[in-house]
Amino acid sequence: MTLGKRHLVGLVLLISLGLNILLGGMLIGGWASGEGHHGRGSWGFDREAARKAISPEAQKTVDDIRAAYDAKLREAFKAAREARQEIRRLLTADQIDGAALEAAQVAQAANRAAAQAMLAALQKELALALSPEERKSYFTAGAKRDDRRGPRHDEAETPPTTQQ
Repeated sequence: MTLGKRHLVGLVLLISLGLNILLGGMLIGGWASGEGHHGRGSWGFDREAARKAISPEAQKTVDDIRAAYDAKLREAFKAAREARQEIRRLLTADQIDGAALEAAQVAQAANRAAAQAMLAALQKELALALSPEERKSYFTAGAKRDDRRGPRHDEAETPPTTQQ
């Protein structure tokens, strides 16, 4: 049995419609469950939930401290992203340039380490600036996003056993 051209086009359109409905449902589900991207830091910290958990005075303190870091963090993440894109470009080129690939990988690692160091400094400055109660509320509320996901494979409650 062969399908006519019209039937084939109809089948393709039906499959496309189904995929679009599926994708739309996933996007709406992510938004409705709060798993969307807005307000969340790059490494799973929910800044908006954290801000809502503290007083307006503490929010101002947090905003002022974050503002001092934002431009530097943006630049560090941009540099890491550009290095990642360069790695991708090198890996998908017709000919591989090993030295250029290694240089791009070193640059990416350095940029990611710089971003991580800035985030650690920001975290420390926020922790020192907030009262103990505000600090606990802020960091507990911000970390709840990770808590909803459950432990990652490298955060198992019991470490894997090794044979000796």
